Amino acid sequence: MPENVRFLPIDLGSEPLDALLRDIGLSFSRPVFVSWLGVTFYLTRAAVEEVLRVVGALAPGSEIVLEYMLPDGVRDADGQAYVEAVAPMAAQQGEPWLTFLHPEEVHALLARHGLAMVEDVGPVEALGSRLWANRQDALRVTGLSRLAYAAVGSATTASADRPGGQPE
Repeated sequence: MPENVRFLPIDLGSEPLDALLRDIGLSFSRPVFVSWLGVTFYLTRAAVEEVLRVVGALAPGSEIVLEYMLPDGVRDADGQAYVEAVAPMAAQQGEPWLTFLHPEEVHALLARHGLAMVEDVGPVEALGSRLWANRQDALRVTGLSRLAYAAVGSATTASADRPGGQPE
């Protein structure tokens, strides 16, 4: 594990993220990469907005990859079946799914907080045709969630710096 990787325990619904980042010595003047996977749907929309506000205030060139769960009517049939089967169990265990976002909402949230969308991709597009096409079992990729990759500053600058990246 690289020395510069940090895992931060925080209740994003009630604790100020920017204060925690300052307390651990994060420099807001140097670009950072934020991996925010499997979290947004457990938070209120206000908490999601607050995290994006903090990330948008990081140094230009900072990047975030976040996963967001699609709302009813946008996810595919397999994704809908998954939500119907698993969401009640998650809620029963004290982890309700609170926020579902349409891709257009995510793009607007990111823009509102100074983050330029670089790429937004679902698992079906990312994995379905390449890694899962020849599976012989019943396991399938669903249209349940998507990944958004955004950067503080211009999308053109961010995409030019990523491996194999070209402006979208």
